[in-house]
Amino acid sequence: MTVGSSIKGMEKEDQSVASCEEGDKKRSAHSSTSQKKMKLLRRQRPFLESILKEANQNKRQQLLEHANADQINSVSKMVLNLLKDRILVNASTYGKLK
Repeated sequence: MTVGSSIKGMEKEDQSVASCEEGDKKRSAHSSTSQKKMKLLRRQRPFLESILKEANQNKRQQLLEHANADQINSVSKMVLNLLKDRILVNASTYGKLK
């Protein structure tokens, strides 16, 4: 093995390590984003449950009208997850939600 070929081999290793590190950063960024979403939903769980438990449509509407930005974001995330089929819902419940 010549010095030139060993240097090329080291460069290839550096590139593969760098690409692995980039992949790790992307995975950790994705996992931290999903962790932030979960924290948001956990933090707003009482609010989300109050909306679900309220039978009166007018009271639900009032809860949403007086919600802060964090609460609205949590409702938006839940709806987005429903639309993207990330939350399993049976057909009858899904029909009621529409």
